[in-house]
Amino acid sequence: MSMTYGRGRGLAVLAVLVVLLAGCGYAGAAMPSSSTPAGDTPTCTVTARGINNISSRGPGGSTVTRGDETWISCSHGPLISLTGVDSPGVSFSDAGDSVTIAAGSAAAVGPYQVTVRSIDGDTAVFTMALPA
Repeated sequence: MSMTYGRGRGLAVLAVLVVLLAGCGYAGAAMPSSSTPAGDTPTCTVTARGINNISSRGPGGSTVTRGDETWISCSHGPLISLTGVDSPGVSFSDAGDSVTIAAGSAAAVGPYQVTVRSIDGDTAVFTMALPA
């Protein structure tokens, strides 16, 4: 059985394919989860319930958990290790350097400026800002 398409039908099929593919990126193109206006510092807000239950809002970033280890990032920045959440503060590690940040305080962790907004038991809310 052979199928023959007239020139008009072939062009119509091509037009449909072009429309369907117009919104698709190519492999390797990262589609940001949200945008940051030019000149603004990319900032993510993270809620950590212990070190294995993490949620975040902000431009891009990721969370990786393997066993009892968790790494987080914001925007196009690198992963840093979240090592603890308790009443003294939220503890992080980057390239062997450890820092614990108390509620209401801020400190540099790798390339990020981390500000701990609140700590309640093993739940903490903090922001991670990556210089623009």
